[in-house]
Amino acid sequence: MFDLISLSRVLGLAAVSAISLSPVAAVAAESGASRGPYVEVFGGLSTLGDQNFDFSPATGAKANGRLEVGRGWLGGAALGYQLNENIRVEAEMIYSRNQVKGATATGLTATNGGDYASLAIMVSALVDVANYETDFAVFKPYVGVGLGFIEEVDADLKGGVRTEFDQGGKLAYQIRGGVRWRYKSGAIAGIGLRYLKADSLLLKGPRGRVDAGYDPLSFFASIGWSF
Repeated sequence: MFDLISLSRVLGLAAVSAISLSPVAAVAAESGASRGPYVEVFGGLSTLGDQNFDFSPATGAKANGRLEVGRGWLGGAALGYQLNENIRVEAEMIYSRNQVKGATATGLTATNGGDYASLAIMVSALVDVANYETDFAVFKPYVGVGLGFIEEVDADLKGGVRTEFDQGGKLAYQIRGGVRWRYKSGAIAGIGLRYLKADSLLLKGPRGRVDAGYDPLSFFASIGWSF
């Protein structure tokens, strides 16, 4: 849905915009706590482009189709560890849900909506690329990559007959970037972008199988505490 060059430009603009909101930002040599665990919760908006898919009915020939997908939301929690001043690792559980506007294929039609949802468990390595200190917090633009599993993907289509397709245990990867800041109290917050991708999902249901892609792009905000 998005190429990596376009994504990197978006991440760069997001980081620069967030940092520029603080007129007293300046490069600092010391960024507060340099190591230790932290916890976060996050939520935000999820976008997912229309998906081409192959529908293999329980009986009959395979047909090509298109899944029209709208905006949605995501939420989750993370447990991380700051290894040093600039490198951290993080494990996340992410639930994402997008609206389905319609689906069309020979033998499978949904015109009354539905949803395309997933539950993912990801582990990421993140690098804080700079430190900007103010009187009340330290701001850190970051980038990172992650690997994990989509434990469940569920396509719930509503039409003349409600149809549900699902699959679990699919390998996925993600690219992340944004700005995170730590207050002197130990509280942390941030904003970021996440591109998650799983190729060739084989969703199974009572009416057959759907072979589709899954690559949401999301914008999220987070809050948490470092120990």
